[in-house]
Amino acid sequence: MRRPSATATALVALALGPGWGCSREVKPTEPPVAVEVHLQVGAAFTDTTGQLRGLSDLARDPGGALWVIPERQALLARAVTATDGALTWQTVPLHGKPMEYDGESLTWIGPAAFAIGSERHQKKRETDRIFLGHLDSDKAVVDAQIDLPYSLWSIAADDNRGIEGLCFAHGALWAAVEHVVEKDGQRWAPLGRYDLHTKAWAALRVLLTSTQGRISALACRPLPAGKVELWAIERYYGIVRWLRMTVEGAASGDVVPTVHADLAVATTPVAANVPNFEGLCADPDRPGDAWLVNDNDSGGTVDGANHLVRVTPTGGAAPP
Repeated sequence: MRRPSATATALVALALGPGWGCSREVKPTEPPVAVEVHLQVGAAFTDTTGQLRGLSDLARDPGGALWVIPERQALLARAVTATDGALTWQTVPLHGKPMEYDGESLTWIGPAAFAIGSERHQKKRETDRIFLGHLDSDKAVVDAQIDLPYSLWSIAADDNRGIEGLCFAHGALWAAVEHVVEKDGQRWAPLGRYDLHTKAWAALRVLLTSTQGRISALACRPLPAGKVELWAIERYYGIVRWLRMTVEGAASGDVVPTVHADLAVATTPVAANVPNFEGLCADPDRPGDAWLVNDNDSGGTVDGANHLVRVTPTGGAAPP
């Protein structure tokens, strides 16, 4: 467990200041954006020991606790708020996931049951793997696995591009892949739905809204009648877009999202220091809000703090 650096909770409108993430030119917003946002910084923390760095996803368990997964460390970490309001992370060792599989995404499928999406450093892979596990006292244990076959989209995975987003709703896992599929001059992200009861995959595609962005995070909001609202982050250098889309529980085919908010514009209207957000989850107490974490490990080098951020929409209309 590591205490974050002292950071006062602050409501930040339109700027988080220099030093966030990458330093390339911000790309202009291409599609219309539904809302502006404010960002509320809950905590900032930097770990140079290698225990809690390079965070790849953020998920909320059924009890309401926020968890993160580092990409290349064998652990999960749960956010703990002390009586003085300070935020710390309680780490739990992760057993059973081979280290050649990077932990890229995380979701909860039960009170003590989780799923981890992964990727490998191997070109032209036919599959990537989802690991199913449970909390066992003071550790997290993987006890099953599911292969996602890229033949669903007639592709092979790129090196180091795999299951970047994973979420759970109505008995099914939804898995978003960082690979890009070209179709009729447009860019699409593979999206798979796995029914845990029937053990069957369904293939979908999500239309990407920029010329370079890829999906880096995914969250599910269950809706009545088996429908699911999916939230996603589409990002690249200078591109950070919060996408929203509603799908039928048994849907397949193509999905066209709404760009709910352009976080690159919200965080850095002039400078190009856009945080590399790789974790996303909804806030159950404030349904329109999202929580985000950024990955601060760039090629093995810590390039700034990790930030846990609440995103609060402040204007415009919600997507239909």
